[in-house]
Amino acid sequence: MLTPTPAGIRRFARARIPDRAAYTILEICLVLFIIALIVGASIPFTGGLIAEQQLREPARQIELLARTARHLATLQQRPYVLILNADHIILQPYSAADPLAPFQIDSTAATANASNSPLVSTNKTTITTTFSTANLSSTNNAVSSFDDAPVYTLLDPVTQEYEIPEKVTFTVRGWQEKDWYPPEDRTWIFPPTGLCEPLEIRVQKGEAYIENTYDPLTGSIKSERFYLP
Repeated sequence: MLTPTPAGIRRFARARIPDRAAYTILEICLVLFIIALIVGASIPFTGGLIAEQQLREPARQIELLARTARHLATLQQRPYVLILNADHIILQPYSAADPLAPFQIDSTAATANASNSPLVSTNKTTITTTFSTANLSSTNNAVSSFDDAPVYTLLDPVTQEYEIPEKVTFTVRGWQEKDWYPPEDRTWIFPPTGLCEPLEIRVQKGEAYIENTYDPLTGSIKSERFYLP
């Protein structure tokens, strides 16, 4: 019987228990390359989500103004108008003599009306409000929820103004118009009957845009087209 020598025992142990292997530079570079590919692929997707959010909010606020104007016109039985400008939109009672003139509220009469009215404003939207008490796809039948829509007093006139965010532009196209036009003091009238002019509004930032077609019966968005590269 052969007795293994100490050197033979050491060789046998090394054969059964291999040395701990380390990562090579090639393996590390391969992992870093895969991570870079994943991050690079996610950047356009994240950019599209940011662009959509920057366009959705102005489009939502414009629809909220239109719905508010129609609601006020039918409630108070007086026409209201949206004055569309490149950097802001104004909602106020309509005056046929001078539709673009700022509407002045009689604070004395407004206070008297407010004390007799059962309705109180609870507006908490981002629209500045002044009232008496102080990739290419199409989606039809767009439905919006406006739980924060304001409730107004019954008789008091209301004015609102919404500032268009920086670097966001919008254009309009009316009924039977083929081209989009800048909204330079364009009036969108809401009579007491509840009907309004059919209008399309495009909100755009860079190449991304959202086009909304408004229903003349409800003042709400009827269909939507958008492009978010």
